[in-house]
Amino acid sequence: MVATRGPKTHASSGGLRFVVLAAVSLASVRLAADLPLSSGRGPLLFSCAGLPELTSSKSASSWALTSRPLPGAAELCGGYAGGCAGWPRSARLQQILDGDGFAKAVGSNVQVQEAPDVVETSSLAVMSVNLLKNIIGATVLSLAYGTAAFSDSRAAVLPASILTLTLGALCAYTFSLIARLCNRVGADTFRQAWAHAFGQGSSWVVSLANLVMAGAGSLQYVAVLAESGSSLASTAGLPAMLATRSCALLAITGGMLLPLSFLESCSQLKFTSVVGIAGVFYYVTAIAVRYSQGAYAPGGSFYALIEPALRPSFGVVGGSFWSFKALMLMSMLTASYTCHYNAPKFWRELENRTLTRFAILCTLGFGGAALTYVLGLSTSFLTFGGASAGFIFSNYALTDPLFVIARVVVSFVILCTFPLLMVAFRDGALELLPERVSRAPKAKRNVTLALIATLAVLGLLIKDLGMIISVPGAVFGSAIVYIFPAMVLLRLTRPVANEAVPLRLRLERWFNRCLVLFGAGAAILGTGSALGLL
Repeated sequence: MVATRGPKTHASSGGLRFVVLAAVSLASVRLAADLPLSSGRGPLLFSCAGLPELTSSKSASSWALTSRPLPGAAELCGGYAGGCAGWPRSARLQQILDGDGFAKAVGSNVQVQEAPDVVETSSLAVMSVNLLKNIIGATVLSLAYGTAAFSDSRAAVLPASILTLTLGALCAYTFSLIARLCNRVGADTFRQAWAHAFGQGSSWVVSLANLVMAGAGSLQYVAVLAESGSSLASTAGLPAMLATRSCALLAITGGMLLPLSFLESCSQLKFTSVVGIAGVFYYVTAIAVRYSQGAYAPGGSFYALIEPALRPSFGVVGGSFWSFKALMLMSMLTASYTCHYNAPKFWRELENRTLTRFAILCTLGFGGAALTYVLGLSTSFLTFGGASAGFIFSNYALTDPLFVIARVVVSFVILCTFPLLMVAFRDGALELLPERVSRAPKAKRNVTLALIATLAVLGLLIKDLGMIISVPGAVFGSAIVYIFPAMVLLRLTRPVANEAVPLRLRLERWFNRCLVLFGAGAAILGTGSALGLL
């Protein structure tokens, strides 16, 4: 098509218009190709008012111009020097295309936007395995210690098991509730849902609670790895210096946990999570087998091989479930079920997500965890009673072949679970930092390194696994699991004047009011019990 030439002034302005259009289009393409596509928050999109808009698909190489050009741009391009591919470039135009004059040429019409992150989803089966693995880990190995805190009677197993199942159901409900709330307000994190309900100014409390709970879980895993690594090093006959807990902790933290801390997606763990779940079932089964054999009962094959303080003890102290000391087990169970900081992540990554499918996911994950907890708690407590250690493997002989393997297995299980905790730990830390700091190019890497170093130092200083679980579980676990989700629901579902409220919603609101009171009581009394004040 031949462009019709008008007066000289119009031709001049038309040529200038074309130059600007072409410069913007080509410079945008060049910038899109040269700039990194991801800074941890998604690829950059350049759009100019009324100009072709750059978009990108999942791959870094698939940038393209969408079909939204200015009216008349195609005619201008086609009628000038035979088309876009052949028009002459002046020195100034070359400077613009090189990026030096891009901002001046385009001016205030340039807008830098962020594309939404591409979320890799997984099937319900895969996500169920990941959730189950995210919950149980090695926490089952400390629950006998929580039971022994209030009684050394064999009968204590029954109320402890009922409490385990009840809290599992409550935690499954609030985990699902967080996903519902985020879906309701279009939030990607629970902090955003809180901000929608109560305002941005107080949303830091959610990040702080998530940070502490994820950090406590990570610290527990570091401590378990240090204990298992030290025991395995001794069994292997390594020199005493290399078999110390401190040496094992530093080697495992730097050589294994640090690289795993940079994993992002649950889908990257789908194969290791299956193996990890099998590992959990192995060491729970090993505990049950030794209990059924009576191998650690007086006269058993391993009874004489363990220290006197770690040998089975029943009926010496007595005690009752209705004492304040039972709150320690409640705090430990709350911490054991707490993975609610990852609820939005599981919601986003569930394939073909619906609230019904997510409810099924919660039932499978928390139901499987509750049953595993009951089995592990019952058999380990019935083996050692009041002598149950905070890390139950400490009660088993170093030469017991089942538990030599179990120490290796539990280490692998923790390595499979650790990345999920670390994502929540790091995200909580980033949310508490000023925006200009948290969005810096290397912020995620630097924060990860700092958190791993902190875990290593605290792991060297704190050895009581029961304390690591129970105190944070009482305060921050109760807040995350019981109080915060209920408060957001009550805020978002406040009835408007003269509005009819469905019966189901009224009942749920009353239930959540009770959850707030229950969580507050559990936080206060549980902390006192864990610290020995009650």
